[in-house]
Amino acid sequence: MVMNYESCSCEQRRCNCPKGIMVLAGILAGIVFTVIGVLLFNNGLITDITPVAWTALVSGLVYLFVLIGIIASDGSDTQTRCRVRRLLPALLVGIFGTIFTSIIAVASTLTAGAVYAIIIAALLFFFFAYMIVSTLFLLKED
Repeated sequence: MVMNYESCSCEQRRCNCPKGIMVLAGILAGIVFTVIGVLLFNNGLITDITPVAWTALVSGLVYLFVLIGIIASDGSDTQTRCRVRRLLPALLVGIFGTIFTSIIAVASTLTAGAVYAIIIAALLFFFFAYMIVSTLFLLKED
């Protein structure tokens, strides 16, 4: 069953609009950002990943609180709430993935060249890019 955005409605809490383009764009951007970030980290151009992890952690937490604020709002802006409800699963994947991988990166000592450090850095870059892309799709006007 193919749905288009014109068939989306917010009556009776129904927001069954397609979000496949957002997921695909998030995955592609995440892969590109991951490859670039891992190459920079592995070659020593990013010597310490801790500031990057702290930045990702703070931005993920701020975005989570903003998202909670939008969901808990009084409902005056129904279009924004409908978009948030429609994209919520994909938004939460990016947010929680960014928060959890940045906590792991901050808690451990990551040195360039170590396999576990490259894997954690790759996950951090991927989820951060996915969070940014999902934010852009949320801000995009229908």
